[in-house]
Amino acid sequence: MTTLLMPLASARSLLPPFVIFGVTPHYYISSTCLRLMKFALPQDTYEKIDHMMYHSYQSLVTYFFETYTGTKVYFYGEDLPTDTTENVLYICNHQSAIDWSLANFVGIRQNSIGQIRYVMKELLKYLPFFGPYFMQHGCIFVRRDGKQDTELRRRWIRFHDDRVRGYWIVIFPEGTRYTSKKKALIEKSEQAALAAGYEPFQNVLFPRTKAFELSLEYLGDLDAVYDLTIAFKIPWLPLKSKQLGPSLLGKISI
Repeated sequence: MTTLLMPLASARSLLPPFVIFGVTPHYYISSTCLRLMKFALPQDTYEKIDHMMYHSYQSLVTYFFETYTGTKVYFYGEDLPTDTTENVLYICNHQSAIDWSLANFVGIRQNSIGQIRYVMKELLKYLPFFGPYFMQHGCIFVRRDGKQDTELRRRWIRFHDDRVRGYWIVIFPEGTRYTSKKKALIEKSEQAALAAGYEPFQNVLFPRTKAFELSLEYLGDLDAVYDLTIAFKIPWLPLKSKQLGPSLLGKISI
């Protein structure tokens, strides 16, 4: 049965990235045109149109990654309020290339998917279409060396001032994806934990806290901090710990 299901699941999982990559140039061109008109539009009007476009793109991502692929999402812990819209700081562990889309699974249940913005590695802003697109939408790019303190503070102030319709800011404090195969990375994480006076973590990397601290400092109108731990399970395969989750193209590391 597994021999039969694996190829079928892989084939079905190819459509989401195909659609996401395929429509990105259109959204990027439309967003660029809108941005050129920004100075001729009231801030609230610009933000409303931009929010609508971004909401439609993120909803498309969510549909294909959750509904089309038949993904079942289980929530444990506190109930997510669905009768209100919040300004949210979302922090989460990082173990797959699609963790960013899981924030959509949460945000769409609060009708806040158009408000999601990410804290991302500086290198990602050079990705064709995606990098400039996310830059235009207020995502914050950070360097691992921590040598951009003044610039980062400016980015957080601007982020807050530009978010007329509220925000969800998504941070992966580990800074990179966790896997037991990255021995050097785990060793570095353990050393950082010991230097800070903590026992080394077993299932996550020691967090980088700068983005979280700046969020608390400059986002004074935060309503909630969502602290999530995500895990993946392939229904027809045995559960194994400390493994990468599914990739963007559906290839599964077990």
